Amino acid sequence: MAVQKYVSNKMKYNKVLLKDPWLSSYVPKTVWFSITALEDMLKTYPVVFIKPNSNHRGNGIIRVKKVSQQWGLFGGKPSYELRYSYKDEVKTCYLNGVINEVVNEINPNKKYIVQQGIDLATFDGLPFDLRILMHKPGKRWQISGWLARVAQKEQIVTNHIRGAKVLTLGQALNKNTHLNAVDLTMKLGDLAQQISQVLGSYFDLRILALDMAVDKKGNLWFIEMNSDPMFRKMFKKINNKEMYENILSTRNYIIKKYKHRRPKRRL
Repeated sequence: MAVQKYVSNKMKYNKVLLKDPWLSSYVPKTVWFSITALEDMLKTYPVVFIKPNSNHRGNGIIRVKKVSQQWGLFGGKPSYELRYSYKDEVKTCYLNGVINEVVNEINPNKKYIVQQGIDLATFDGLPFDLRILMHKPGKRWQISGWLARVAQKEQIVTNHIRGAKVLTLGQALNKNTHLNAVDLTMKLGDLAQQISQVLGSYFDLRILALDMAVDKKGNLWFIEMNSDPMFRKMFKKINNKEMYENILSTRNYIIKKYKHRRPKRRL
């Protein structure tokens, strides 16, 4: 029997975090997709992402970014750039074109969310986010490993399966000399512990990956979680044998110890 159920409902676990007064400030604005919701989000944020509510590995994601504002007799008319996680095509259009394109691209049989885009910190000019592996072998959650994932040029996602470059956390943070890497690392550890405690308790989890982000101003953000994370290829690439062995041994210990438990079904 599996140690835990697979949790993929982004809106549900976001709402769990939003109930916590402290954690809520680290969650990007996220709403169910509708034409009205997309229009409202584009009025508020310069970048938004349209994602399947239960996607994984960066599948089916569209990024809409405001790129210019053209002024005429009756005021400004912004234009937007659309990029996709699943094809190389780039489109630029006004709002009506954005709506038509998104409606044509999304799967009508799936639920989608619209999420505030984060102005990610960069490494050599390319945005990166952070992958943190969390384990709960006993009563407490622990950080078993963490790293940074740098997006390929022109890519809108940082998934390793889509060619993201893997770095140590220190390499990524220290490159941003205007940020306090030591302070950020401590805050990141505390935040990961708190998020894991809340989500782990609600969904009855013992293995968890958190995708986090640092923006260009040094603010931390929770992007999403994964209850069945891939880790072998990613963490082997940073050449930290001790970290990799810790991840593997802790994961195997949990699977062996808790394989006969009956996890709660709260997806």
